Amino acid sequence: MPCACYNVEMIEGVVGLVLVGGASRRMGADKALLEFEGSPLGRRAVDALIEAGTGQVWAVGGTEAHGRALGVDRLADEHPGQGPLPAIAGAWRRLGEVDLLVLSCDLPRIRADDLRQIVDAAEGSDADLTLATLDGRRQYPIGLWRGSARHAVIDAVDAGARDFASAIDGLSVGTVEGGPTIADSDRPEELPPTQRGVAERPEPQ
Repeated sequence: MPCACYNVEMIEGVVGLVLVGGASRRMGADKALLEFEGSPLGRRAVDALIEAGTGQVWAVGGTEAHGRALGVDRLADEHPGQGPLPAIAGAWRRLGEVDLLVLSCDLPRIRADDLRQIVDAAEGSDADLTLATLDGRRQYPIGLWRGSARHAVIDAVDAGARDFASAIDGLSVGTVEGGPTIADSDRPEELPPTQRGVAERPEPQ
């Protein structure tokens, strides 16, 4: 796969995930592949993870077309169509007990600085998860998911959990307040105003 190289300090032991398997019904097109300012929208999350210093980034879910479009390798979703939580659990099964820096694919304004803020907060904490918040609300799945949460999350998914709150009940959770750059875009009207009229909606090949 193509590699984007940046002169950054690497985050040791952290793997980046971009979740690309959603149905994108409210957007009306595949959000990860949506053409945005000359590249797929999901590439914004990939670039932010690389610039933040994650040495390895995976797309999770979708098809091989998603990996090619985003320029990274892909992990299949073990439970397609059942939400982001099983996608994270499935990635952990494949990758082992590593720390995961997780993003959705619909973050048009996301920056490496946002991710560094999360990592810095996690480094000063014993929390199993450090999640981004916006106006005090957790922005699932954006955050650093420590390997210490791996077994609990996998067990919860195996037991049928599909919502974040029930899966992480009993885990230590920290938060870090972010700004508007961590807001996602579920609908066309939520994209930055200058882009609403020019976004193209390609179908996966």
